[in-house]
Order: sequence, then structure tokens, then C-alpha cells
Amino acid sequence: MKKSDIKLIYEKFSVPQNIILHMQKVAEICGILCDEFEKKKIKVRKTLIVKSALLHDVLKLEGKEHAKKMADYLTKIGEKSMANLVEKHDFWQIDNLKSWEEKILYYADKRAYENEEVSLKRRIAESRKKYPNPSKEVLAEEKKMFELEQEFFKILGKI
Repeated sequence: MKKSDIKLIYEKFSVPQNIILHMQKVAEICGILCDEFEKKKIKVRKTLIVKSALLHDVLKLEGKEHAKKMADYLTKIGEKSMANLVEKHDFWQIDNLKSWEEKILYYADKRAYENEEVSLKRRIAESRKKYPNPSKEVLAEEKKMFELEQEFFKILGKI
């Protein structure tokens, strides 16, 4: 998939500028993480990850199922690897993350608040403003996010 294809997808789905800016920030974070993995001689598919990041929230306005819907669309157009990454960025997918590619996109998305790179702690704090009384399940998922972050730190150092 070329950059022009990504732009056409934005147009096809009338993606708002604020969501495009968020996806671009996530893609930037993904690129940085991929470069750090490469420095540690860990092979990751940077182009795939970055392009997936540029599409992960295209259907964000469609609600909780946006990741699955976009994954279905990507599968339909023959982009199965991208579809997998996009589907796995969903908040509730952390237990299903197997590859570094999946983990990188998931984590990068959680490090981007709107179009700004923030700490995971701040990102969760921002979520509390919208959802002030998290369920036990949400708190458990957030704990797993910090564990994932520690997995990154062990390999890459502080990022």
C-alpha cells in the first residue's frame, strides 16, 4: 500500500483531521520504536507497522468496534497483515498480542494522546477525565499495559 492509497482511504471514510493527526503521531512513535528494535538487532517490519498505524483509527467515530471494522475492510482489500495489526490495537486485545509488530502498534497508540506523545501514566490519567470510575476489568487491562511497557524497557531501556 502506497501513501497515496492511505490518503484515498482517509477521503473514502471522511476521516476528521484530529484523528489523522493522532494516527500520524502513533506512526511516528512506531517508527522510533522500530528503529530502537533494529539497533538491538531485533527484526521488525517497520513499513508494515507504520502504515498500519496510519490507518488504525480510520473508523474511530464508529465506536467500540472501530478496530474490527477497519481490520475487516483491510482484509477485504487484500491487506491481511495490516488488518491483523489494526485489529490488535484495540484496548481489550492486550492478551492477544504475540508479535513485536502487534505490541509496537498497541503500545504506541497508548503513548499518543490526541496528537501528542505522552507517558502511559498521563494517557491513562487523560482517560480518567472521560471515564472517571474504571471497572475492575479496565484497571486489570491498564496494569497489563504497564507490564508491556516494562517489557519494552527491558529490551530498549527507557523510551
